[in-house]
Amino acid sequence: MQRRLQTLTSELKAIIFDLGGVIFDPHFSSNKFFTNYGKEWNKAKSGEITCDEFYRTVAEKENKTLEDVREESYGHMTVDESIKSLILKLKETYKIGFLSNNIEDLYNQNIKLWNIEEIGETVTSFKDKIIKPELEAMELILKKLNVNKDEVVFIDDNKDTVERYTKAGIKSITFKDYTKLIVNLKNFGVKI
Repeated sequence: MQRRLQTLTSELKAIIFDLGGVIFDPHFSSNKFFTNYGKEWNKAKSGEITCDEFYRTVAEKENKTLEDVREESYGHMTVDESIKSLILKLKETYKIGFLSNNIEDLYNQNIKLWNIEEIGETVTSFKDKIIKPELEAMELILKKLNVNKDEVVFIDDNKDTVERYTKAGIKSITFKDYTKLIVNLKNFGVKI
């Protein structure tokens, strides 16, 4: 068993993180954006419509101003400082990647809180026109990191995305909290 863990450790070259729900917490009061406006959200995160078009649709249906909708979208977002510290520590040993379905405004708010582009490679749905859990999204971040799929661990809070990538042969972890993440990373042989 110890020999197997050493083999896993020597193979790992990169850790890939989702953004929302793992690193950044938008503090949504409800999931109504995703429940009531899933179709529009999907169009915005893939770049088919602009953020303003998305906000305008929500504002009209909710009888709110654009500013109110923006505030509900990302006005209370924070960075999980324990995950941030973990990523900076992991960066000493591993390449770091970020793979996220996001709209431009939300992503820009993420960058204002912590410029992840200075930390590692990024693939975002609105920029790259590829949405998780499509395999092409993972293939693009692997290409940017210059690693193979068996050389990474992927972390996401969406169970369906994790299951899809696990079936594709990617070591994947469903994010619940910091403590469980540390245990799961160590189980994959990640040096922390």
